[in-house]
Amino acid sequence: MPRLLAETDAPGEECGVVARKILCLEKEADAAAGLVTDPVLLVLAIGRRQQQPRAGIGRRRDENPALAAPERRIGEKREAKLFRVPGDGAVIVVHDQRDGGDAGVRHDGWHSDEKREAREIRRSQGRRNNVAGNSRKVSAMESSIFVTAERPLAEDWRCGGRLVVDLASLADNWRAAARLAGRAEAAGVVKGDAYGIGIEAAATALAAAGCQTFFVALPSEGLRLRPPLPDAPIYVLNGLPPRAAAEFSRAGLRPVLGSAEEVDEWAAFRAAGGTGAAALHVDTGMQRLGVTLDEAAAIAPRAKALGLALVMSHLAAADQPGHALNAAQLSRFRSVAQAFAGVPASLSNSAGLHLGPDFLFDLVRPGIALYGARSTAAAPPLSTVVTAEARIVQVRDVAAGTAVGYGASEHVRRPSRIAILGAGYADGYHRRAGSTDERPGASVHLHGRRAPLIGRISMDLIAVDVTDIPEARRGDHAELFGPNIAIDEVAERAETIGYELLTGLGRRYQRHYRGGA
Repeated sequence: MPRLLAETDAPGEECGVVARKILCLEKEADAAAGLVTDPVLLVLAIGRRQQQPRAGIGRRRDENPALAAPERRIGEKREAKLFRVPGDGAVIVVHDQRDGGDAGVRHDGWHSDEKREAREIRRSQGRRNNVAGNSRKVSAMESSIFVTAERPLAEDWRCGGRLVVDLASLADNWRAAARLAGRAEAAGVVKGDAYGIGIEAAATALAAAGCQTFFVALPSEGLRLRPPLPDAPIYVLNGLPPRAAAEFSRAGLRPVLGSAEEVDEWAAFRAAGGTGAAALHVDTGMQRLGVTLDEAAAIAPRAKALGLALVMSHLAAADQPGHALNAAQLSRFRSVAQAFAGVPASLSNSAGLHLGPDFLFDLVRPGIALYGARSTAAAPPLSTVVTAEARIVQVRDVAAGTAVGYGASEHVRRPSRIAILGAGYADGYHRRAGSTDERPGASVHLHGRRAPLIGRISMDLIAVDVTDIPEARRGDHAELFGPNIAIDEVAERAETIGYELLTGLGRRYQRHYRGGA
């Protein structure tokens, strides 16, 4: 029986019927954390609202916003999905389908004294399990509740490092992108396993925050999104593989058609009675994917027959605002959008959001900005989504002049204390971020101070100088990147970009998910 800790229930009480399935509510957050091992859908149920409690099960069910409150004016039908995600976050998403489409209130937290004002329910402070987010108005036919059960970070002796993924910060970054988008819709790009943080958890949090449209690179990623997002438009950027049109249609995935061959195959499928929407990718200067401008002009009269729901292009130099290619691509895409009048148009990625309103069109596609890394120097600071930490395996004393690490590439200049961390390039921490006698490397953060890397990074180990941090001990965790060491700083030292660090995060970290929409 799946179990989830809920804030409104007294210790040990049960509460809640969803499609006649009882969710047992335990007094310990460990019960919820026990659910979280891999991204597996546990429950998919459609049930009717229960307005009265069963005898002897504790508080009234209508006091728990996740289990139907009559004052929320919801309709009779509800869909509830309970997920396991890696780490400490057990997730339940409840979709309440209203009659008519009246605006409702999305409740993402509640207060232990059940005090309600204007049908908003406030979150209590200092509770062991955390239900993150704030109530906010929504005008859609459905509202979602995103609930996570958490506990303090526990030590996992099996792992050398841990990742803390802040889903509330992910949602905040999406909201910031949505504000920059103005009247355009802000989609969510979750390709590359949501830039390394876990596609199911990320997409669920984004959907709960209000994101409606998603982009992945591969059909396999889109298929992973279907259980948590059964109705969301999901576009597959890498296009339509040969003979896959029927499979796309069955899965409800939308291919981004990027060549004349793909367009012809999709057209033949539709002409034979196949159904499903698609997008058209037009190359305006990237020289990677997309039909040519001439091909796009020939396709435009067939937009309806192809079921085109979007026409798009991709900016090649948006991270360089003054680059001449930006203006050239904008001019070309304007002509494309005019040719496909009535079909929503999309040009901007994360960096494109900072090029001005002319680049926004109908839909924007923020990617890296959602995950806390900067897409361009013009971007304002973002909320930190991922914190990577490595545990100190041992601390050793090293005499002045001693070489540290492979190749004897760096020598300490004073008697030093060196901490050896249990992570390395097998965990996605790039070897180039190491240090030599000629070139300083990256730093880590622990006990409120920075500690520079010493020598080369090994596959499983990193050496850092903790001479000035005498309290550093075996078992402590050092931040590799996060709120104190920006991921873009580490990327610069490694001569790469934040995208590569995030998407290269290894599977050996212990993962914790915090917060929600």
